[in-house]
Amino acid sequence: MIKEAQNILAKRSRSLLGRPREGRTTIIVVTLDVEAVRQPQLVEELLKHGMDIVRIKCAH
Repeated sequence: MIKEAQNILAKRSRSLLGRPREGRTTIIVVTLDVEAVRQPQLVEELLKHGMDIVRIKCAH
């Protein structure tokens, strides 16, 4: 039963987030403030250093 749950979680995670980069077992998600949109060099550096997904925090 635990193995089945783990398989379901893995399948749904891949469907939602994609597969991790080669050589990694995780996906790096970074939450940025809406002001980061005005800083493309910041986003570029985060991508260079392994960020896979960015989440923009719009709530105050």
